[in-house]
Amino acid sequence: MASLTPPGQATTAVPTVTGAPGDGAIALTSAIQRALSSNGVSLASAGGSGSYTIQGRVTMGTPSSGKQTIKIEWQVFDPAGKKVGTVSQNNSVPQGSLDGTWGKTADAAAAAAAQGILKLLPHQSATN
Repeated sequence: MASLTPPGQATTAVPTVTGAPGDGAIALTSAIQRALSSNGVSLASAGGSGSYTIQGRVTMGTPSSGKQTIKIEWQVFDPAGKKVGTVSQNNSVPQGSLDGTWGKTADAAAAAAAQGILKLLPHQSATN
């Protein structure tokens, strides 16, 4: 998939995802960075000035009947710190299934989230 990056496109920083059990914080952070980068988004180090920031937060529900809800919110902030929007994901998973290695689950969640995040970043309006 080819991507065109307009001159002056804003860079995006992704601080470590919070609230995830197991290796989810590292796995989700890496996965969303890969998903955004593969879609032509320039990445900056977390806290870089002039960058959009994408903050991921995971909330796990109380286990019930062997299942557990998971909510991942990706909040997008402009370089001035103003919230641009939020991409929310909700799912039900087998209880405890995310307490260890996330692996492909992180990749799948990030790939789905990236599509919504891309719509909130300025380079998308230039290519629509």
